[in-house]
Amino acid sequence: MNTIKYLFIILITAFCFSCEKVDIEDVPEFDNTTIISFKAYDTNKANITVGDPVIDATAGTVKVTIKEGTSLSNIFTSCGLSSGANITPALGKYEDWSARTRTFTVTSASGKRSQEWTIILQ
Repeated sequence: MNTIKYLFIILITAFCFSCEKVDIEDVPEFDNTTIISFKAYDTNKANITVGDPVIDATAGTVKVTIKEGTSLSNIFTSCGLSSGANITPALGKYEDWSARTRTFTVTSASGKRSQEWTIILQ
């Protein structure tokens, strides 16, 4: 009976110490806040961007040329971010982009840096 009790104590102790919160290492790959790509699609899932977006990381802007005559009232947008980064508010759903400009915050994977980005549809 004592053997089972000691084994149980060892397992509980190991479990408690294995649940520590692990910080992401402070390495450059996890501290970037860059938008690296942007795409937009209409309700037929057709790409409505023309050419590559013009991304200026220093200014925090992404300028995207949209096909002429495209309705921006219900388009799906997505973007590629630096490794592990997050964007808020989230993209990846159909939304009204009639205003043609939106501001987002990209937060690094480490959570230590964030950058404001403006996406402009032209």
